[in-house]
Amino acid sequence: MATPVLRWRFVDPAVPEEWTVLLNPNQMSSIFPQKTIDISATTAVDGQPLVSEGAAKPVSWTFQGVILEAEHYDGFVKWYAKRKRVYLFDHYGRRLTIYMVAFDPTPRRSGAYPFRHDYQVTAIIYGVLAADGVSIIQGRP
Repeated sequence: MATPVLRWRFVDPAVPEEWTVLLNPNQMSSIFPQKTIDISATTAVDGQPLVSEGAAKPVSWTFQGVILEAEHYDGFVKWYAKRKRVYLFDHYGRRLTIYMVAFDPTPRRSGAYPFRHDYQVTAIIYGVLAADGVSIIQGRP
């Protein structure tokens, strides 16, 4: 039996408030940060370079999809207006700690859905916890 798809859910950890999207996004970029690598020369006889890894930088992340109803549009506007980090639980049950930096809705003509928009959101990811609570990406909550 197939597992049902989880709908994305935004949670404000500072106040008891959450919002579940009506339609999940249909595209998203990778949640994984590029590693911060430093390569140094060495005076060793074999000449092997020294490679060290620093802390990962927060990920600039995008997701996009379709809005069909005014309630969906208003939800994104409300959560984009929050000037703080929030949790986003995605379709895998992962908890992403994000800060939304851009919400770009584009109206589209539709007879069946007068409020139809295509949209793209850009957010900074500070950390990711798997559904079982194990940290996937280290970061500050």
